[in-house]
Amino acid sequence: MKHFFIAIILSFSLGCGLSDSINQNQVIEIANILHKTKNITEIDDCTRSKKFINGKQIRMRIVPSFDDSKNSLSKSYYYKDVLKAENISEDEFLFFTEKLKDYKLRHYYREGELSIFVQGGFLGDIRGIIVVHNSSIIPKSEIHLRNRYVISVNKKISENIYTFTGS
Repeated sequence: MKHFFIAIILSFSLGCGLSDSINQNQVIEIANILHKTKNITEIDDCTRSKKFINGKQIRMRIVPSFDDSKNSLSKSYYYKDVLKAENISEDEFLFFTEKLKDYKLRHYYREGELSIFVQGGFLGDIRGIIVVHNSSIIPKSEIHLRNRYVISVNKKISENIYTFTGS
């Protein structure tokens, strides 16, 4: 029971205020650049064990004698192969992963006119920021994100920027 309460306290303390502590100008900057980069629809900061580009799980190292066609369990691919297939330069990839790290944004998804940034999460829950690129659009209250998460739009924190939580 003691560990349960510690987990709850850690979850609360790690998760609260993330959205409020962001630099909105930085988020808008990276959102606008990523939104114009049409060949990137998903990318993360590559600091976690699972890394993704456009829905494909990647690995940063070549595994000797590794045959991707037989990799049915983890289905990860060498990142340079994915970059080539998705027509993304390594410079673009490194630029965006570094910006995400610098701005403390863990994951980026593009959903139409929305740039969705996951800032963090705990035990399967996520929280973050949504940037709306078309000011005439108001995000739906619930968004199904790549068959992985269902996120709920919480509050508007400035023009075209909203917070969300999800699981």
